[in-house]
Amino acid sequence: MNDNEIRTAIENSIKSGQIVSVDVDCTTGNLPAMLASTIVKSDWEMCEIEDNKVDVWGWTDDALEGEQDWRIIVQCYVER
Repeated sequence: MNDNEIRTAIENSIKSGQIVSVDVDCTTGNLPAMLASTIVKSDWEMCEIEDNKVDVWGWTDDALEGEQDWRIIVQCYVER
């Protein structure tokens, strides 16, 4: 399931302190709704960095000003 893949990528990013890449069956158009329903414990932002590739980062109230708690790169694809 896509939300599990995203959740796991975020957890891995938090644990490692690194940017984690994940492939998700989605489009850049429906990714924001998917993220909104998946990411509930932190604020987040996103920007498309290449066709079908999106940089997503998030933070909680405990994060230092200007810092993020996690960061993932989502490669969107549509399963056929």
